[in-house]
Amino acid sequence: MTSEAPAETRVQSEGYLLHLRDAATAGTERIGSKARSLTRLIEYGFTVPDGAVLTVDAFHAFLETNRITEENAHQQTEPATIPLPVVSVLEQITRSLGDGPFAVRSSAIAEDLPDASYAGQYETVLDVYGVDGLADAVRRCWLSAFNERVVSYRRQQGDSGVPPVAVIVQKLVRASASGVAFTVNPVNGDRNEVRISAVRGLGERLVSGEATPDEWVVQNGSATALATPEDALTSEQVHTIAGVAREIERVSGSPQDIEWAIQGDEVLLLQARPVTGLYRPVPIKPEITIPEGFWMRDAEHYPRPVSPMTRSFYLQQLADSITAALREFGVMIERIDAMSIGGYVYQRMVPPGGKEGGSPPAWLLGVLVRLLPSLRSATRRARDAERTRLGSRLINQWWGTWRAELFQRIEKRNGVELEALSDSELLRELDERLRLLEDGNRIHFRLMVPFMTAIASFAMFARETLGWDNRKSMDVLSGLSEMSTEPARRLAVFTAMVRTRPPLAHVLQETDDPARIREIDPEFAAAFDAYQRHFGLRSVGEDVIEPTLAERPELTLSLIRGKLKGTGDGEARSAEIGLRRDELISEARNRLASNPESLARFEQLLAEAQRVYPVREDNSFPTYQAPMGLVRYALLEIGRRLVARGEIARPDDIVFLELDEARFALDGRTELSGRIDRRKQEHAWALTNPGPLVLGPDPGPPPDVTYLPAEARKLMEVLNWFMELEFESLTRADEGIIYGSSASPGVYRGPVRIIRSESEFAKLRPGDVLVCPVTSPVWSVLFVNAGALVTDVGGLLSHPAIIAREYGIPAVVGTGDATAQLVDGQ
Repeated sequence: MTSEAPAETRVQSEGYLLHLRDAATAGTERIGSKARSLTRLIEYGFTVPDGAVLTVDAFHAFLETNRITEENAHQQTEPATIPLPVVSVLEQITRSLGDGPFAVRSSAIAEDLPDASYAGQYETVLDVYGVDGLADAVRRCWLSAFNERVVSYRRQQGDSGVPPVAVIVQKLVRASASGVAFTVNPVNGDRNEVRISAVRGLGERLVSGEATPDEWVVQNGSATALATPEDALTSEQVHTIAGVAREIERVSGSPQDIEWAIQGDEVLLLQARPVTGLYRPVPIKPEITIPEGFWMRDAEHYPRPVSPMTRSFYLQQLADSITAALREFGVMIERIDAMSIGGYVYQRMVPPGGKEGGSPPAWLLGVLVRLLPSLRSATRRARDAERTRLGSRLINQWWGTWRAELFQRIEKRNGVELEALSDSELLRELDERLRLLEDGNRIHFRLMVPFMTAIASFAMFARETLGWDNRKSMDVLSGLSEMSTEPARRLAVFTAMVRTRPPLAHVLQETDDPARIREIDPEFAAAFDAYQRHFGLRSVGEDVIEPTLAERPELTLSLIRGKLKGTGDGEARSAEIGLRRDELISEARNRLASNPESLARFEQLLAEAQRVYPVREDNSFPTYQAPMGLVRYALLEIGRRLVARGEIARPDDIVFLELDEARFALDGRTELSGRIDRRKQEHAWALTNPGPLVLGPDPGPPPDVTYLPAEARKLMEVLNWFMELEFESLTRADEGIIYGSSASPGVYRGPVRIIRSESEFAKLRPGDVLVCPVTSPVWSVLFVNAGALVTDVGGLLSHPAIIAREYGIPAVVGTGDATAQLVDGQ
């Protein structure tokens, strides 16, 4: 039984109760997933029955009052006591909403999640009246956290501890019809369908199995009754429910399982949660043809299968750009080939003449470069490039014109309102973006050769004259690539803003909703929008299947929260990197002081390496990351139009088409039936079946270039040196030991966090050891919170190695299998 709560207890009850319409700022950790879902529906303008939520603070007070634990919960012999402050809250509810009837539901923080729904596990109580009735219903909801079915489900999910439970109290809807709607076929995963089940009256008849429901399917604007034993809905009502469901899916960003009720002419929403256990494409092995020649899998840039869209337009562009850059400088190759084999990107370097095989002896190669026209031409280009200082001129052109021109073109394309374009205009805009990407790639690889040459020349000289290993040479260049750290440095501005604004800090801890943040602090929101517009254009990977950072605002906000909690001092790290760099340079100058010629050569090579080193990361954003993001946006707009026409199920399904197929589909000139599903199935197979690192007979070691002309010999030595440091792997089979290359110095201890793709970015906590297959430049935003780095792939000059040195965090790269040997939390 309960009694009237004394006035003094009402002070203690502060924080125990929120009205649903006022709970938008409360996070899931305070009101639970179900209540948070309802507040979002209210924010988006959907109709939800009036109600309130008892926060998890009330749940904790209940447990503390009765000394309830998971171990003794089933040993209670008397009804658990409702704390007086909670009684006061229940009285407030009856004064606000009336004496009943109420629907009382649990809202645990572990419910209704994308990977665990806990559907039907917690308690729901209907037809509740008065304070005493509320007290009993709330008690039942709280104690359901200890039910055997909840505990069993929780253990199956790998959850430990008892997730806190909030409780929702709403006016009970006296519905003429109730039911559920799925915005995806839950059996076969077809996202073109909305599935609706309906019964007359309250939905409890459906949930309990008391009634056999009507079953409807809505597809391509047509509603079909599969069975109507209840005759609960008209066709018009079915269309209305399907439209509401689709709109909820749109604003939520994922397929939804929705509970609804009809009262009069109005559709009321009782619940919306992500569909869990959703159908996944059945993996189907694609037809795989192994081409002739020796192929290496590009695991650094493409650790996952490449999408059909990217495969259709990008790989040939990539190969042509690399070929043109290497030939311009006189590298002795016929061409670079790139293709998708079994879903993964492979490349090969075709030697002059087009035939692979063992390298000729050094003396014979020296003869051939004088006899064969193709080799004579290559050595002439190498000589001309060296004597005209082609590499230096290209670096100057980057800083002088190319960089600014690319940023201008990016800004212009990014300013185009895609939604306002006609179909033909949209295709022309897509062509402009593809042209920007192609131009950027050609510039990117033209800059790679002078980068390789400058870094290799310095490192080779330091090894010969100073005895330095490659890592020490890289330490001399660390801290110079400001573009790598610029996104993180800009995040520090947001951190400083938040620390001086307590209301904003409070909201950021509870929500990722940009609209709510904009309401609390318009200045911060405007700065955040500008950040996302500029840096958010970065594609997460080199594939249009990957989202941009702008599509993941919650990730950027989580990084800001991480910096608020982190203890790392970025400025101190930068100072340490600079000090280490200065110490090494002073050491070299002191050791070479007695040899003026060597000292002069050291100064010359150092100056060139320091000038060129930042270009590697500086050019990544404007040459291919931003253009790839722009291409993705145009493709998604095509996808949205095809969805509206009933051609495909989701806008991002567009990446499972090839470029010409997407063009023709927009023009209405092709039939897409079955293609997307088949390719999704092949993609699913590839995800769990990565191809071998090499295919075909190994041609053996690089040729001995001893007798080549000086310029050609230097170029080939540089290329071999760079390839070794870019892709080296030191994996060994010693059990329990992980081997790799020391890419950035230091010693660090912290919990492992394995991040295999951008979808897992939010897992990283401040101070974690980031363990991943590899990182692309855009992953640099994670380094603000990482304590150390371990990768499967890469060498001293790979992207993860360079970025780790820029951030001054210890790194081991090229381990081969760290993501398989280590586990989260280790």
